[in-house]
Amino acid sequence: LEEVKTKLKTIVYNLFFKFKKHFHGVLLHGPPGTGKTEIAFLLAKMSKAVFLRMNGASFASEYQGMQEQLVQGLFSLAKQCRCPLVIFIDECDDLLGKKKEN
Repeated sequence: LEEVKTKLKTIVYNLFFKFKKHFHGVLLHGPPGTGKTEIAFLLAKMSKAVFLRMNGASFASEYQGMQEQLVQGLFSLAKQCRCPLVIFIDECDDLLGKKKEN
């Protein structure tokens, strides 16, 4: 992951120090075991942000629309936070629901 770490260091440097711009999201995708969590943690550490790791299954609800409310609540809370925050949602495919059979 050294190449990825080097690229992330460049991105973090450019965004936080050189251009002073804030980004709203980064999507890391890939098969299990490729280091997505490690990269997100590194990004939080490099930007001196709080790292909040959530599991997609923790948003599971049997009630329709409840998952959306829980995710909206999480991001609303993050918006109110006065500190830099990295939210890492692991296994976000759990948020998408299951495909119904015809």
